Amino acid sequence: MLNSHYDKHGKCADYENRFEIVSECIKLTPQKVAAYSWLPDTCAYRLMYQDLPLPQWHPLICGNRDEVKKIGVNEKDFMLENDDIDVEDFIVE
Repeated sequence: MLNSHYDKHGKCADYENRFEIVSECIKLTPQKVAAYSWLPDTCAYRLMYQDLPLPQWHPLICGNRDEVKKIGVNEKDFMLENDDIDVEDFIVE
């Protein structure tokens, strides 16, 4: 469920201050991608890390964020809110 940290488009509402507002916000870089297996295969950071080209529909290539929506890929599908995570699911005995 999206909250006030996101605008109506699912983007960060205060990108400049995102790490102060949401302490769990992750700063992605191509070098850190290997540690994040949950990233989709279409993630630009993952593709750059693997030295693969970005697809033509990617906003960094076509310049239009709506192209992603047309093919059904949306970053909101991969975001989790703290309230959506049950910590007990991650405890290892």
